[in-house]
Amino acid sequence: MTHAISYTEFSTQQLEKRTMTTWMQGRLLGSVKGKKISCYLYQLPNFYVELIFSQDKNKVLNTYPFKDELTLSKYLHNINID
Repeated sequence: MTHAISYTEFSTQQLEKRTMTTWMQGRLLGSVKGKKISCYLYQLPNFYVELIFSQDKNKVLNTYPFKDELTLSKYLHNINID
């Protein structure tokens, strides 16, 4: 069983490890898709992660952990919280 990662621990990981942690431990809540870039919102214990993906490069460009509602707001219209 995998331990629940903390915000601090996640933030100090390299991009590849953050990406794998997000996919393995996170729950996909929503996305905002553009022509070249898509943003995916994941929920992990005690924080959220915004994963930025490039369709052109077919790879994850970055992940941004956050706890604030301001960052979360752009996804709210796409999230089913039932």
